[in-house]
Amino acid sequence: MTPIHPFTATLIEKRSFCDGISLFTFKITDFKLSFTPGQYVVLDVPSIPNPVKRLYSIASSSAHSSSFELLVKSVPGGVASAYIDSFVFGQVASFSGPAGLFSYQESEKPKVFMATGTGFAPIRSILSSLSKTDTTKKTLLWGLSSLKSVYLFSELLTLEKELPSFSFFYCLSQETSLTEIPAYFRHYFRLGRIDKMWEELSDKQALDNDYYFCGSRDVVESLRLLFLSKNIAPASLRFEKY
Repeated sequence: MTPIHPFTATLIEKRSFCDGISLFTFKITDFKLSFTPGQYVVLDVPSIPNPVKRLYSIASSSAHSSSFELLVKSVPGGVASAYIDSFVFGQVASFSGPAGLFSYQESEKPKVFMATGTGFAPIRSILSSLSKTDTTKKTLLWGLSSLKSVYLFSELLTLEKELPSFSFFYCLSQETSLTEIPAYFRHYFRLGRIDKMWEELSDKQALDNDYYFCGSRDVVESLRLLFLSKNIAPASLRFEKY
């Protein structure tokens, strides 16, 4: 198991998307962060009357040990998200890590990744860390609310070109039509939730896949129970809740 270390890191970049979601890039100042894709770091949040700690999945490739990225959604009234959202470039924050057991298991079995919202963070880390020689079939189902909520589309298009046997779909739970999307991109979008999309895509091979879930506790538990009801072996289900 990778040892957990306290360390400091400096904010060097922030990319803002829709719905209060931002991708923060931190440069580590005092040691090299060696982590397994899927793991998280713990942010120290100064707060009154007592400081708190918050867990954030690393959203970047494990190939970069001197920096890392966090995908954070600003939550109204959230102590941690308000703190991190107030960061200015050059600001130093205190972390510890890495930690967590959610990780990619190498095998010849096809992989299905299912995420909602910022639950894409650890899956992004896993996908961006995979070797270009990994030829197992890999499918991503990413659940978002609407077309306006979509982000990192260009990045996924690039990954589809670079990573063998990888495909992805955005599942839009609150949209009723996809006509606003150019026809040549419409293939990447589906109406409805990720569980509906999975049932449309699943076939006789569904029992032979490995599944990776990440999202809120309610979403992950709902998916876990659904898959168990479909006779998917528990050992084939790996998940991270937030």
